[in-house]
Amino acid sequence: MNPLAFRQIHLDFHTSEQIAGVADEFDARGFAETLRAAHVNSVTLFARCHHGMIYYDSKRDPEHVHPGLGGKDLLRMQIDACRAAGIRTPVYTSVQWDAYSAKTHPEWVSRDAEGRAVGEGFGKVQRPFEAGFYSTMCLNTPYRDFLRGHIEEILDTFDPVDGLFLDIVNPSTAPARRALKKCAGWGSTPPPAQCVIDAVTRMPPLSFFAVPVERRI
Repeated sequence: MNPLAFRQIHLDFHTSEQIAGVADEFDARGFAETLRAAHVNSVTLFARCHHGMIYYDSKRDPEHVHPGLGGKDLLRMQIDACRAAGIRTPVYTSVQWDAYSAKTHPEWVSRDAEGRAVGEGFGKVQRPFEAGFYSTMCLNTPYRDFLRGHIEEILDTFDPVDGLFLDIVNPSTAPARRALKKCAGWGSTPPPAQCVIDAVTRMPPLSFFAVPVERRI
C-alpha cells in the first residue's frame, strides 16, 4: 500500500447548476504547476458534489453533468495534468446529499415519522424556507443502485484511481416513502414512530454494496 501523501489539499467544489461558464478559463497545466510549486503531492478532486452535479463526461448519468461545463471534462483534465506532475488525485463524491436526485426522485429522500423530509442535520427536519440546501437521501431505496453505478463508473473511467472520498455517510432509521407505505399497509395512518422503526427493521438488511476498490487503487 502506498504511504499517505505528505501535503494534501481537499479542493471543495460544490457548484450550483445555476452557475454558468464553469471552468471556462481553466488552465490544466497551470493548475498542476501551481500545486507542484506549493509542494502539494495529493489533491482531492470532485466527481460529484452535494448539488448532485457531475464534473466529468459521464456516459451513465449525463443528466447529472453540470450544464455550466459546456462539454468540458473538468475532472479528466485535472487528473491528467496532476498525474503528469506526479501529484496524486483521490476522487470525491457525495453519498447522501444529492440535491438533483432529491428534486427528481423525492421518493428517495429520508423522511421522519410524519413524512417530512430529513435535512442537513442528520435527523433534523428541513422546514420550508429554513436555511439549508440538502435533503438526506435514503440508502434503502433505488438511490443505492444509482450510487453504486456512479462509483463503479468513476473507478472504470479513471482507472487506476488514487483513492475515493465518500462524503456524508449517515446511519439513520429515517425512512423513505417505501417504509411509510409499509406502515400504511399495517393500518397505521399516519404512521407512529414505532411503526416507522418496524418498517425499517423488517426490510431486508441494508447491505450497502461492495465495489472491489482494492483492485483499482
